[in-house]
Amino acid sequence: MEPIILLFPAHNEVISFATQEQIDFLHDEKRNVPHELVLEPRAVDLTIPKTVEFRWSPAGSDGVVEIAPDPSFSSYETFPGTKGCASVYNLQHGKTFYCRVRINDQYSPVSSFSVRKDMPRWIYLPNVTNVRDMGLWKTQSGKQIKPGMLFRGAKLENLTSSEDKDLVQLGLQIFKEQLGIRTELDLRGLTEGINAIPMPEEHYYKFPMSAYATWKVHGVFTDDQKEYMHKIFDLFADANTYPVYFHCAGGGDRTGTIAFLLEAMLGLSDDDLITEYELSNLSVSGERSRFSEVWCEFMKELETYAPGATRQEQVIAYLKSCGITDDTLQKISDLLLGPAD
Repeated sequence: MEPIILLFPAHNEVISFATQEQIDFLHDEKRNVPHELVLEPRAVDLTIPKTVEFRWSPAGSDGVVEIAPDPSFSSYETFPGTKGCASVYNLQHGKTFYCRVRINDQYSPVSSFSVRKDMPRWIYLPNVTNVRDMGLWKTQSGKQIKPGMLFRGAKLENLTSSEDKDLVQLGLQIFKEQLGIRTELDLRGLTEGINAIPMPEEHYYKFPMSAYATWKVHGVFTDDQKEYMHKIFDLFADANTYPVYFHCAGGGDRTGTIAFLLEAMLGLSDDDLITEYELSNLSVSGERSRFSEVWCEFMKELETYAPGATRQEQVIAYLKSCGITDDTLQKISDLLLGPAD
């Protein structure tokens, strides 16, 4: 057999999983000024990241791309391919990896490549919209949220109900093995959805959450919602929870509210908090905007908990009104924050 050679990516090349639409969104000035909101669902889901096609010769051969975080290949991920090509997805951003191609019992020389530090890190999960890793966002104190710990997104039924069994199997492999999800936190109503991906009972939690300040009368500011919030943040303070996938139906409102409160507590800037919230515009749901009535009312309600204070201080005051202690908040920060790259 002729030698196996990895053709793409080239040695030391930098690759990206972000699409041009995702990159452009971060620089869209329209988001910064009041405008008429687009409430109709988007026809095309723009939250789906690219897969990167790794190519090798001999071009007509089937093989497996093996990708490792270090040159020893003591642990590695596998991406099967056919006819000299394999799709690679969901690698962590800002990291250098080592790769080789295996055909039967023969290997290509080891090569290295890096993944551009795109933010956000959208996740490819077949038939599931709006999935992203909340890691890498920087706090105002100079730390960053650890990647691979917090994943947010939409409901999982569309993955498991697909008639394409190979796609279902791939989705389950991504969810359980590649992402290593240990806990599913379902924010939908009690009759709104099911535990679509079988999880041990002790790692599946369902809390019928509301959102914002005006949704379902008073949003997350009612007594029952504060009780749920207390339980959710207790879970975030438990190291055994992670990695966690939390979701509602579309991953924008109830999920967005929890994500905002958690990220604000950790210390993200106001601009980054809003951007992370508005990223759901790229999903198949309608537009989420800092100028929407529900969002503005949400901010006004938070203001009442610590008038004139920073958003972080207001959110912490609200969380404490839910019975969440300083010790719990510190545990969450210790678990989720690390030094910035």
